Amino acid sequence: MDLYADLYDSWGKSAQKLPKPEDRVLVVVGSAPTVDVDLRFCRFLDPEGVHVMAVNEAIVFCPLHVHHFATLHHDDVPDRVARRRAAGSLNMDFRIHSRTLGQGVHHHWQVEPRGLTSGGWGMVVGLLGLGYTKVILAGVPLLNADGSKRWGREVYDRWDFVASKLGDRVRSFSGWTMELFGTPTGDWIDGTGEHPTHG
Repeated sequence: MDLYADLYDSWGKSAQKLPKPEDRVLVVVGSAPTVDVDLRFCRFLDPEGVHVMAVNEAIVFCPLHVHHFATLHHDDVPDRVARRRAAGSLNMDFRIHSRTLGQGVHHHWQVEPRGLTSGGWGMVVGLLGLGYTKVILAGVPLLNADGSKRWGREVYDRWDFVASKLGDRVRSFSGWTMELFGTPTGDWIDGTGEHPTHG
């Protein structure tokens, strides 16, 4: 069986009652060391055309207006939400997504990540579950601070496989995922020709 088709069918059925995001781009925010620099490039994006998904620890500090919080670790949800609330100035009106139902989880997606990291799982939930047409990865380089690969070969092979199925729907601001998907130019986002990249 084509695992990608299985992901699509399972998540698609689970999402029937969720509101559609229209033509907005979803920015998936991770918590790698590159995230601060990556988030600076989000100023080039039209806030009316973008939604934000914070993954794992990113929900605690992400300064953007967050629409979705995604995590494979549902037991950590109460603590992370409480720490974001304690900041006092960050929005709390987001939906929480996980693989398993737990305290505070609004939507659970009953499919194994099959080797993807949490950022990759959030990316696929955004595209196939929530219906976003494009995803930008910020703070999801899949590299250590010294530039070495953070995960084993099977993780990168899985990302390669998923990337081959997603076509041109994903871009990234940094690291190995930027090499895999390319950078989010203005032409790619909306045809303006502006380039919110590191170049």
